[in-house]
Amino acid sequence: MTSNLPAVRQMLALDDIVASYHELPTHPVKLRALLRDTAILCIACDKGFAALKPILGKVIVQVQKTGVWEEWGYRTFTDFVSRGMEEEFRISRTQAFNCYRLVLNWPSLTVAEAVGIGPVKLWELSRATKEGEANAGKWLAKAKEMSVEDFKDAVSSHLGTTPSADKFVRIEMTV
Repeated sequence: MTSNLPAVRQMLALDDIVASYHELPTHPVKLRALLRDTAILCIACDKGFAALKPILGKVIVQVQKTGVWEEWGYRTFTDFVSRGMEEEFRISRTQAFNCYRLVLNWPSLTVAEAVGIGPVKLWELSRATKEGEANAGKWLAKAKEMSVEDFKDAVSSHLGTTPSADKFVRIEMTV
C-alpha cells in the first residue's frame, strides 16, 4: 500500500490557506485562481476528494456570494455550477452541488474532519442535519464512529427513507 501523505499534507495546507483569509477573495481573478487550484487538487487527489469537499464548497459559496459567475459569462449561479464547474474545472455538477450543500449545512467542517468521515458519510451527514441544530453534534459523532452502511441506515431511519441496501431485491434461482 502506497502512502498518500504528500497529498494529505497538500490538502491540509490548502485548508490553512483558505482558513487564513479573513474572507475569501472577492476579486474575480483571485477567486477563479483559488477555484482552479482547488479543482486541480481535487482531480489530483481523487481518493482524497472527500477531504477537499469543504474547501471546494467554501470557494463555490464565495462565487455565489460575490456574483462573479455573471462576470465569467454564466446566466445564473446554477448555470455556473452545472456547466462551468464541469467545463472549466472538470468537477461534475453533482460533486459541485454536493460540496456547496455540505458547506451551507456544515460551514465549520475542517479538512481533518472530512478525511476522518469520508465521502459517503459526508453526503449522508449533510442530508441528516445541519450544523447548529440541536442534534448536530450527535450526528457528527455518529459519522466519525459508525461504518458507512450503518451510518447510511441510521440516516435513512432518521429521515424515514428506505436504506440503500433495501432498494434492491435479491432473487436467487436454482436451475
